[in-house]
Amino acid sequence: SHTNRVRDVLEKKKEHRLRELNQGWGSRLKKCVFYIFSPVQGENFTPTNPWVAHPTSIAASTILIVSGLLLIYSAIQVPLDIGFYWNTEVCQTSPVLIKFNVFVDTFFVFEIMFNFIVGTWYKGAYQEKMLTIAWIYVKSRFFFDAITSVPTSWIELMAWQSCGKEDATAIQSSAVSDAMRFL
Repeated sequence: SHTNRVRDVLEKKKEHRLRELNQGWGSRLKKCVFYIFSPVQGENFTPTNPWVAHPTSIAASTILIVSGLLLIYSAIQVPLDIGFYWNTEVCQTSPVLIKFNVFVDTFFVFEIMFNFIVGTWYKGAYQEKMLTIAWIYVKSRFFFDAITSVPTSWIELMAWQSCGKEDATAIQSSAVSDAMRFL
């Protein structure tokens, strides 16, 4: 009787430990992603694919806000750059400005990839199948996003990093710099 109780307790501990192991990092990550990708509270919706972000989720809303702020920055910075600094050598450009522009371009490339996993409404129905989302995105905004998100600052960063090096003449040619500024 005492041995049976000990065995039962040990079995329950073993089952509990197995449940804990099954709810390891993978499960925790899935719960975290599910929380971040789920719609905001108050919306009557239950997602069926936890790896697809709902358009009103914390993740999608944050990406949208940051994207809007970076678009405002770009709308101010690009005309100033083209109008006043078009003939400035790459080596004379502020490293902070170059690195921030790299961040901006990298964010916009990330946003394009993120748009492939954000659910969307299409013909009155919410779509959360990844192939359907990708097809709808490619048919609608993808090409505009891809053309306007060419990461030209990456080339400018490489040119800036080569300043002072002897083999820097090829990448620092004024034609390349001017073309990249124009894009």
